[in-house]
Amino acid sequence: MPTTAFAGYPAPFIRETPSGRGEKKQQLLWGDFVTLLGEESGDWVTIRGRNEEGWIRRTELQAERLLEVNFVDIGQGDGALIVTPDD
Repeated sequence: MPTTAFAGYPAPFIRETPSGRGEKKQQLLWGDFVTLLGEESGDWVTIRGRNEEGWIRRTELQAERLLEVNFVDIGQGDGALIVTPDD
């Protein structure tokens, strides 16, 4: 089992307990990097993401990274940093 994953579409929540009724701790954005902590309960897994630990459905995670395009103001011009899914 991989130890890292990415938040799926559209924007899942990290929950306090492994159920759909658990308190929402933190909302993730599509493509957020998360670390899988290894504990499982049915379709739920524990993760760490955005400085929170909790439970998320396995179906709300994806294995591949998204394409990132970051535009940066560098003074007299502009710059762009492009991060592809395979780094």
